[in-house]
Amino acid sequence: MGPRDPCPCQKTQGQAKVEAGVQLVQRWILAVLRNRTFFSLAELNAAIRELLDKLNNKPFKKLSGSRMSRFLEIDKPALRPLPAFAYEYAEWKIKNDSASITP
Repeated sequence: MGPRDPCPCQKTQGQAKVEAGVQLVQRWILAVLRNRTFFSLAELNAAIRELLDKLNNKPFKKLSGSRMSRFLEIDKPALRPLPAFAYEYAEWKIKNDSASITP
């Protein structure tokens, strides 16, 4: 997969990789936080951020680098800036005036 490839989940052969990534996050983050009690959303987000940073900076076992280093090498240079204007949702309807014509 290169920087221009679509999300791997859109490809059948990439589905196992995506599911393995979800499983890894479940094991590293959700399992660790399972028995803790949080009293605010900010506290929960801080705990998730700490574990996510650890996971992203953890070196690969068989490859060189980490998830963060791969992101910085491959994905970040390919990112484009956000549009200047926010997306505005609109619905358009085509009006059929032929029914309103009187003979």
